Amino acid sequence: MTKIKYALKKLFLAINAAASAATGMDYKTLNKYIIKLNGLNDIENAVKCISECFKNLLDYEVFGLALNTQDQLKVWVYPALHADIIAARVKEDFKCHEFDGICRLSLDKDVDNFDGELKLDLIPYPIEDDNFNAMLYIAPRKRKLAHHDEIIQIIVASLKTVLENMINIQRLQNAAATDPLTDCLNRRALYKYLDHDISVAKRYGGSLSLIMFDIDYFKQINDTYGHQAGDRVLKDISGLVRSVIRKSDYLSRYGGEEFVLVLPNTGHHIAITLAERLRKKIHSRPVSVGSYEVAYTASFGVATLKESSDIEGLILDADKMLYRAKKAGRNIVMPHHIKSKKREFQRNLCCAGI
Repeated sequence: MTKIKYALKKLFLAINAAASAATGMDYKTLNKYIIKLNGLNDIENAVKCISECFKNLLDYEVFGLALNTQDQLKVWVYPALHADIIAARVKEDFKCHEFDGICRLSLDKDVDNFDGELKLDLIPYPIEDDNFNAMLYIAPRKRKLAHHDEIIQIIVASLKTVLENMINIQRLQNAAATDPLTDCLNRRALYKYLDHDISVAKRYGGSLSLIMFDIDYFKQINDTYGHQAGDRVLKDISGLVRSVIRKSDYLSRYGGEEFVLVLPNTGHHIAITLAERLRKKIHSRPVSVGSYEVAYTASFGVATLKESSDIEGLILDADKMLYRAKKAGRNIVMPHHIKSKKREFQRNLCCAGI
């Protein structure tokens, strides 16, 4: 009996020693990833760091994170095969029908065969802050030990702090890149984003179009109704355009009453069609300023990226088209309308038998 007790005691001590060693290793792994996390400066890499941390500590069948800010609800998931499962859970938890897409993380781990069902329980961990709310999802393969709950809470608290800092920094950067009156990008930000999109389009053979437009007789609006009316018109036209364009498109206040709309992955014909659609909407929507209804129009110039184009060349092409629209009588899209009017004139001549 004494021998049995001694053997059991020895086994118990060995298990405790192993557990202590495992616990120490887990905290060592945690410390490594927390240090790495605090050295990052963008949300994408922060989420990837946390997913790798969980992979090493608990392994998992699926990892997901949903981040809801004032601007958007974005979701990350690994492996990509589980995207639909995470998407359905996010819609349920955040009570929404859609969100701004799923980012599929890429890690240096093999993905098991997937038969369309989640085999393990998906555990949610809420992250609450004044400026955002998030939900971390994990279906761990390893059995959770007592110390794992404490480790997870440390990870969640660290992620909350990092996200809070990153979101605040992003907002400051956005404010520095934004025109305060219209909430559009300023010219400096336009050049930064446009330079990137031109490089991408040229590298991968994609299309990119640019619409430059300005408000017709804007000085006359200011002189007749006052600068407050002019400001209202600027806000109105920028809000109208942003309500129509895609999330991948972006609008910049280029200067005064002049705007530039960038359309990635968009050919010339589609850009002209969009410009014409915007022209009609603007023409049919006056702005209320006090007791006045201020009607206004805009002229549009459209240009599409060529192999030889750079930023200055593309903007210059659009500016030339805008100048032609002004010379042709304003409230026109160029080059589309001149061609259309020429065809219409020729068609009328034929109908008249001339």
